Amino acid sequence: MIITDTNFSNNKATEKGGAIYATSDVQIIADGKDVILENNTMGTGEDEIANDIYLDNDSKVYLNARTGQKIQIN
Repeated sequence: MIITDTNFSNNKATEKGGAIYATSDVQIIADGKDVILENNTMGTGEDEIANDIYLDNDSKVYLNARTGQKIQIN
């Protein structure tokens, strides 16, 4: 999965991955603008926890920000 110049904010998942659930490697690229992941959660009620990216099957995340851009995970 390749994600470019995309923000993820205020997403909720009842099980895995508030914003992104991946079963294979993920590339997050800030090419033309910053990429921000914030306020994403998984679970429900008292079991709700902060979670932007959930990786399954030994997946990996690769982050690549062009000079002057940033990838921010809050």
